[in-house]
Amino acid sequence: MSRATSRSLQLATALFIGAGVAFGLACGNPSGEGNGCQGTGAGHVVDAQNGKVFSPTPLTISKGTSVCWQNNGSIAHTVTATSASPFDSSWVAESVDVQLNPGALYTKTFGNVGNYFYHCAIHAGMTGEIDVR
Repeated sequence: MSRATSRSLQLATALFIGAGVAFGLACGNPSGEGNGCQGTGAGHVVDAQNGKVFSPTPLTISKGTSVCWQNNGSIAHTVTATSASPFDSSWVAESVDVQLNPGALYTKTFGNVGNYFYHCAIHAGMTGEIDVR
């Protein structure tokens, strides 16, 4: 391989890697993972804890506020709608059943006033409530 060809390959490789890094920084991570819930812009945070509790619960928020659930522990949890909400048709077990592995996040914006009940499908008795006013 000629010296010019080798130099061209090195330059192309450096440009490719640089473009990938720039793309990753520009796009970021829409879930906020790696930054914790503060990377999501959510107004409130609920921690899914190793002690098999959601904290805080109940959580009272204003209509239009986002809540971020985070799992900073070492065991998996879920955020699962306990029952359909008469206030919000998107809050049903079929559509809100999120696996929250260690390090994972889930964010939801609550656009309707009402009480939203949820639980961890893995750990019996691990329940939570969001009260939207």
